[in-house]
Amino acid sequence: RFIQQQVKAAMTEILKEKLKRRFKHKTEADIVRMVTEIQSGNIEEWQWLEVIKKMYNEEHFAILEQRMRDVIAERNQDVHKYEGKRMTREQQLAMMQQKQENR
Repeated sequence: RFIQQQVKAAMTEILKEKLKRRFKHKTEADIVRMVTEIQSGNIEEWQWLEVIKKMYNEEHFAILEQRMRDVIAERNQDVHKYEGKRMTREQQLAMMQQKQENR
């Protein structure tokens, strides 16, 4: 748990640093607000790429980047599969079980 907290704090600081560099005219409060929004919602591709690039060496970065892209592709397939429909609990459980079996 302690290590997870340290990693999260490091990722937050890296993201904050990248946002400050990209949005030089934003105030500290604006940057903090942006970080909070990202942490509670969606993160853009350039943002997560920059964070993992900063935290890991080239080899590990390439592995993590591919894993992230795989997860994103899988989620997009799931979203499109049930687009416009509400999934029942049974459908959600079946989808989760299928994912576990595929791993």
